[in-house]
Amino acid sequence: MRPRFFSKIAASAPFTLALNDGMTPNQIKRDIISLLEPYVKDKSFLSERAIDLFSVEAVSIGRLLSRAEWKSLFDFAFALRHEALVTNKTRATEVMASFQVPIQETQGKFALQVTFEQDKEKLNIEEYAFELFRNIGALIESTVQPFLKEFYCLAQVCKGFSTSPATVIVDDFGNIVAELEKLISLPDLVAPSPWHLRLNQWRNIAQHHKYKVEGDIIIAEYGKSPAAKNIRLTRNELTAVAIEVNARLGILKSSRFLTVVNNIDHLRPFLATIEDDVSAICLNLASGFVTQGFRVTGIDYAEDPVTVRLIDDAPHAGPKRYIHCSQFLLPIATHFPGRAVEVQLRTSDDRPQWVFRLEAERLMRIVSAKEPDLALAETIDWKNVVKIAKENGVESF
Repeated sequence: MRPRFFSKIAASAPFTLALNDGMTPNQIKRDIISLLEPYVKDKSFLSERAIDLFSVEAVSIGRLLSRAEWKSLFDFAFALRHEALVTNKTRATEVMASFQVPIQETQGKFALQVTFEQDKEKLNIEEYAFELFRNIGALIESTVQPFLKEFYCLAQVCKGFSTSPATVIVDDFGNIVAELEKLISLPDLVAPSPWHLRLNQWRNIAQHHKYKVEGDIIIAEYGKSPAAKNIRLTRNELTAVAIEVNARLGILKSSRFLTVVNNIDHLRPFLATIEDDVSAICLNLASGFVTQGFRVTGIDYAEDPVTVRLIDDAPHAGPKRYIHCSQFLLPIATHFPGRAVEVQLRTSDDRPQWVFRLEAERLMRIVSAKEPDLALAETIDWKNVVKIAKENGVESF
């Protein structure tokens, strides 16, 4: 992954500001657990994986719960997924399995959008409209679309209808959105207020450049000629459109993630054969480590060992931070099973200081141990670790 990808994650993480404001890593972990407890059945699993697995969704869900209208839509989406599995578990499972590949393929595309996102504040209104519509169109087409088509199939399951996922995957997006709008009790999910234009209509405006700028107003055209209509937007209103579209992605993505977590024993045989896109793994790891004050500057995953480079951005968070850093061997090994792992804690100018490395066989035994953290602490050769740190210029521990 490009360094820019990791710098974007660090810059946008609310946990960095929380740490700088005096919160401790343990307080942040407790907040993540508290936020997600109402939605996660297995509380011990939530506690165990709060940092490396749940932190990304905690940011998304925390944002959604901050606004009443978003919370209503999120709770609705989460409940509908559960209802589909209760109504017809076999059929709902088939739907989720069918959409696993299309949804996972969106992960790499979303990572590219994160990587190349730029500050738009200094753009004039014509540049701003072009850039924002480009973002809106790409987000809906490449990322929202497979989530929404899956959701449509699950809504059909709830109604007792039979729909072929394979047909829906290739069906016209506009047709699916229009049908889903009629099928669900909260059509605002696919036609955000206050404009009530469906997501496919926003996508069409963006992809076909069906807009123009007149003074301080952006005039967008939607619908087919000769019955096409116009909508007039200020710069701030177009920003609001992008925010609402992004919220729909969060609603669909996070509700799916939680549904998988809550039904993992049942769904694992159907979903586990497909590996996560490496960009999603990097996002999860980097976002998790940020909650503890460590910024990822790079992850080398193409060769053995998998090497993760970190900088401590919150040394004030507690003493002996290198010990905390050594514990990251476990979540990395969980995401890259069967691989050796090396974690480097580096200086602010990116020079190596502390280095922790374990081979794949030892990591597999530790991960499967009854108390992995204790097993890890007993396995690390601290004498050699300190020797390397001294060679790298570390004077006090």
